[in-house]
Amino acid sequence: MDVITGVPPDSVLGPTLFLILINDLYTGIINWILKFADIKIYSCLKDSKDCNLLQDELDLLYAWLNNK
Repeated sequence: MDVITGVPPDSVLGPTLFLILINDLYTGIINWILKFADIKIYSCLKDSKDCNLLQDELDLLYAWLNNK
């Protein structure tokens, strides 16, 4: 039996729906964030304060992913 739900492959609708789904991901994130097929947060780490800030943002991302 074939599954008829979902987004057809190679469609324009798939990436658009993905962007709508993760639109609120920026909430609370200060560093650079790349959203495409995956999600990347990157930053220039100069000291332990920058490391702690990045870890806090990774924790926010983890909490966001668990709420979806």
